Amino acid sequence: MRENKAKFGLGIGISVIAIFLIGGLIVYSFLSSPEVKLANGLQNLLNEDRVQVESEFDLSYDFDFDELLNDPYMSEMDDFAFNLIEDLFNSLSGTSSIIYDKELDVMEVSGTYGISGDISGEDISLHIPISMYFSGEEDVIAIDLDPYAQFIPEAIDVISYNILPNIEEAQEELDLITGGEDIGDFFSREANNLLEPMIDSLFTSKQFSDSLDLDRDRLFTQLEDNERYVLEFVFEKMIEYFDEHNEEELITEEDGWIYVNLDAQLLLQSILYAFEEAKENEETLEALEEELEVPIDTAISNTEEFQEDISEMTFDFNIGFLIERGQIVKSITTSTFSFEEDGISFTGSSTVNSEFIYGEQAAFSFYDAERDELSESDIDQYLFDLEMQVESLLDEIYADLFEDMYYDEEFDWEAEWDEDYELDWDYDESYYDEYYDYELTEEELELIESIESQSVSHEDFDISEEEMYYWVLDLEIEGFVEFGTADYYYPE
Repeated sequence: MRENKAKFGLGIGISVIAIFLIGGLIVYSFLSSPEVKLANGLQNLLNEDRVQVESEFDLSYDFDFDELLNDPYMSEMDDFAFNLIEDLFNSLSGTSSIIYDKELDVMEVSGTYGISGDISGEDISLHIPISMYFSGEEDVIAIDLDPYAQFIPEAIDVISYNILPNIEEAQEELDLITGGEDIGDFFSREANNLLEPMIDSLFTSKQFSDSLDLDRDRLFTQLEDNERYVLEFVFEKMIEYFDEHNEEELITEEDGWIYVNLDAQLLLQSILYAFEEAKENEETLEALEEELEVPIDTAISNTEEFQEDISEMTFDFNIGFLIERGQIVKSITTSTFSFEEDGISFTGSSTVNSEFIYGEQAAFSFYDAERDELSESDIDQYLFDLEMQVESLLDEIYADLFEDMYYDEEFDWEAEWDEDYELDWDYDESYYDEYYDYELTEEELELIESIESQSVSHEDFDISEEEMYYWVLDLEIEGFVEFGTADYYYPE
């Protein structure tokens, strides 16, 4: 947090934007009716105890990796990866719902983040769920895991049927792994069989919680006198700067909508102007430095440095508000941006349409829902089990693959090794035998005999039943114990 304060010059909290649009506009509001309407609407918004903002958004990006991809050290897979990123993020859309209740001291965020469009020649639609809440009274952040029980199988199928079959550079290796079976069918079946038993128990009707580690008692707090004084001064000066230097009017009204027009560089310049003005008043300077927790010259230097960092970036946005009976009922935000650095450039635009719901009509969807808690130890155990299963599956696939290639009389070992690894050596069939004819020590032979006779258990090795099972399964795959031995150690 302190780093952000130093970097941007103003680290007074999320209320900065709100106070900018309230404190500054109240001073500016005497100029015309639109400013008065907007100032009152924003003031009433902050005075509400419970507010819900329902939004729909669309984002589009245009990437240019050409200069980077011309690098001779870039591989075909790198080229594919960059093209995939360009396809995945070319067009995004989704919904969001933000609701806060000052009395309960709770904020909930939910929605979907959608990827859709033509991805590597395939029409893809995938919506990533997001659902969480923050409670100041409980000092907790809770993440809803239930939506992922449905999302994960959908994502597996998209990857299996729409992504992997289009990776031309990896087709040969994928064909070897699948043994000629359809790539989509193979990976969808194997991945779902691997994960499905775990998904229900891990995500269905579950949530994961952690501490917020708040440095205060509540999420929603009243501004202290010094904070309010500093914010009102800073944003009054920012409005003065906007009024003098903005080529267009800062606030306009059209067809009942009130619009605010800004760009990033102008915003930073107005902050610098406010800092310089604070130097003229000793009381103001002392109050500002107390909130910034750095000397004013340091704040100015950091803001100028950040301004230089984004000098190659353009960012403009326009916010429109529809106000009825003193309340903001709808808003629309449009923005355009561009950036270029290190051989990568992109431009983009976004549109966000929002509707505001107040009081009892605003309703939580996750905060008051029934969920069982998923502990960190549960997650660690599930991840370990998954890792063991993945390793066993890969061992089995590659063991079968290696065996099939060895017994395939038409498989040209020398040609394959020469082509893939640029080695020139005479293949000796005894290599395979030597590889698997590993001489076991007496202790190892005794261990294997005791495992096959079931005269030992996981407790003898100070490991869990699951660890014992997967260990014996690995030994079985490698041929060190008889086939079926692992079944005796399957966890109850």
